[in-house]
Amino acid sequence: MLRCSIVVLFVVFVTFMDAQQCIKLITSLCDDADTSIPQPTQQTIRGKAGPKGDKGDTGDSFNQTEELTVMKENLRQVQDVLTEIQNRLTTLEDKFNNSYALTLTPRVGTFEEARNMCIDMGGDLIQRSLLINAIPGNYTEKISSLYTSGYLWIEITDRVVEGSWRYLNGEVFSDANVIGSWGTGEPSGGSEHCGSIFFRSGKLYFNDLNCARSTSEFGICEKKIPN
Repeated sequence: MLRCSIVVLFVVFVTFMDAQQCIKLITSLCDDADTSIPQPTQQTIRGKAGPKGDKGDTGDSFNQTEELTVMKENLRQVQDVLTEIQNRLTTLEDKFNNSYALTLTPRVGTFEEARNMCIDMGGDLIQRSLLINAIPGNYTEKISSLYTSGYLWIEITDRVVEGSWRYLNGEVFSDANVIGSWGTGEPSGGSEHCGSIFFRSGKLYFNDLNCARSTSEFGICEKKIPN
């Protein structure tokens, strides 16, 4: 508008135009001036960031993780039950269809060495022949005939869970259904995680030993003989 006013005064003062001419000239000059003046650009002005809000509630991820953990535990329990059923079926099959030949390993060794020697001879460390209901009958006399002194490795360990004795196929070992019992103060635990047997006064006892021990320990091997 300032530019427009200066132009008006200049035209009136210099040219002494009549009113109609002045109006036309003023209108023309003002219109040109309005279109030539740049319009202000609208800008967004951001203020300072406000204080950080409180942390939201925990989402579903925790609940999902907890649920997954429960499902895994349930699955593990189901697998244990299935393993136990399979082992019992195997026991029944052995009871009615198989008997076993027993022999000692050709030399002393650690638990693993004794087991490998048994496998090389076509069997494994003794397991089924320890059962009270083994077929064709109680193997105590046969085992006793192989025993001379010291300890003989058998197929039980608690290497997975301390104090939980199992056969190597995962079946639970219980002295309630075998032909012997744990010796006094046995199993003693600690670093002794592999099972053995010994005889005292004609009775068979179980004992735990360090699995790496190999001073005088033979393994007693069991080989299936199909009927």
